[in-house]
Amino acid sequence: MERICRYLQQVAAEHPVSLVSVIGGSYFLDFVAAVDFTRIILFDKNVAEFSKICAFCDILSRDPAADPVGGLEQEILAAPERLLPSLPSSNLSAGPGPESDWKFEGRSEPAFPLVLRQGNFPEYAWSANEEERRRTLANLRRALAKDVYLEEPEVDADGHLVVVFCSNANSSDFPDYYIRPRFQNAAGVLIVRSIVVNNNEAALDPHPYWEAIARSQCTGRSHQLWAPEDRFCLDTPLDETTDTSSILGEEALPGEADTLLCHILSGKCGGSFTGRFVLIRQTLLTLPVNYKRVVIAEFRPEGPAARRLQFGF
Repeated sequence: MERICRYLQQVAAEHPVSLVSVIGGSYFLDFVAAVDFTRIILFDKNVAEFSKICAFCDILSRDPAADPVGGLEQEILAAPERLLPSLPSSNLSAGPGPESDWKFEGRSEPAFPLVLRQGNFPEYAWSANEEERRRTLANLRRALAKDVYLEEPEVDADGHLVVVFCSNANSSDFPDYYIRPRFQNAAGVLIVRSIVVNNNEAALDPHPYWEAIARSQCTGRSHQLWAPEDRFCLDTPLDETTDTSSILGEEALPGEADTLLCHILSGKCGGSFTGRFVLIRQTLLTLPVNYKRVVIAEFRPEGPAARRLQFGF
């Protein structure tokens, strides 16, 4: 989780990142405290969860220096009906029945089951210092969408990198193939699940992070130049970063593009590096005059596949 958040924050400094999360146990707050999302969308089948998060935000806003989880717990225990939807002038009451104990992990929870009490489940309580609470409040105020969704929404991602947080949802119950098509025009879709159900190795796939950063560097109409070794990527989802694309050295670059994105032209070389550099140099020296930007994407110098090389033009 810490590594994923670190990568996301590095992307967020260059390119918009959206969070789409179930409310549930409010574990998404760890993401909000760590990453400056451009947009935060929440969904949950239980409408009371939206009341809970509204009450949480009100408490946090009143005094960011105080623990909002404790305040929320007191409000729920004292007057659970306040967190349920109600009509104007209605008289609604709510409370746990005499046999309403909630069994969880070998422990019994008699409270209204919208929050696990800190005294009973301290390991599940949101733990944040004052700085993290203020940062969380600022990010929620800036980025939280006001719409209420009772299931995962269909969203035009507007080019954002999208992080979908499925708290306590196995891939068999909430499969990736159902989630990904719900986001159109995304730089990438990262699906993160609770550690208890998934090790989240898929969220460490470097391509969505690369895709978002590459998009952030492209201006106007863009063309992607692939190494011959990556010919199989043409006309696949990996080839959707730019408007057009081609293979290095096989055809003339289109004259109507503004940005040229060079996709690991040297690092993927499987033959003569001397010949590859000559070809790259010739290509860049003969760019159509209207190109305004050339983006060089190569392996990280500290990466295992990298070679320390220099371009000379």
